[in-house]
Amino acid sequence: MSYYRITSTQGVVLGTYAGATPEAAVAAMDADAGHDGPADPTLLVERVMPEVDQGDYLVEQSIEHDRIEHADHTEGLAYYLSMASEDSAETRTAEGDAVYEYWGTTPDGDEWRVHLLRAIVEETAEIEVTIQERGNGFPLAGDYVSGDSELYRVVRLSGRIHTDGTAGNYANATVEHAEWDACPESEVHTAHVVLRSTDAWWAWHDGSSDRWSASTEEAEVRCAEWVAGRSDDGPVEA
Repeated sequence: MSYYRITSTQGVVLGTYAGATPEAAVAAMDADAGHDGPADPTLLVERVMPEVDQGDYLVEQSIEHDRIEHADHTEGLAYYLSMASEDSAETRTAEGDAVYEYWGTTPDGDEWRVHLLRAIVEETAEIEVTIQERGNGFPLAGDYVSGDSELYRVVRLSGRIHTDGTAGNYANATVEHAEWDACPESEVHTAHVVLRSTDAWWAWHDGSSDRWSASTEEAEVRCAEWVAGRSDDGPVEA
């Protein structure tokens, strides 16, 4: 069984009707309207709601083979099965993916069960940091760097490279957390990651006194711009 949207030549949607074929859907519309003449050949007939077709097929296969049918999760299919089922449940696989279970009984007394799988992709949070060069250049995207006993993978460097005679070269970068077993320690780049603090203290009491802010307000603005990655004006150690 499929569903078809029927539209007149004037662009008026006449309705959505079920049928095994487009002709059957038009016949159902005519029967509903009490029209027993020949079908209008100018009507536009479009199949809609493919999730209904898929849902019906999964239910039919579950009944025919007396088994649980599996399919990938889509919002439309999940909605249709939730409406057709008697009950549902959500479970997890060993890998942490979501399994949506639906079950029910047809008017003929046939029991069915369908499981929809939705892979859960954990998004790794990106962190805006400063990378300080330690005499061996800057890492490239994909390289591993460390800081405060944590390991990070470089997503990208951004902005200009800042040169300072006392603190060394440093640049803004975006990184993400990584596990130490993801990279041999010998392959970790020598550059050092400095996490950005939301505390404006550094912008007032920087290691270089000629970089101190003139007021608390100015320090807070400098800090906010740097933390947001819109400025290279980061702290310099004494």
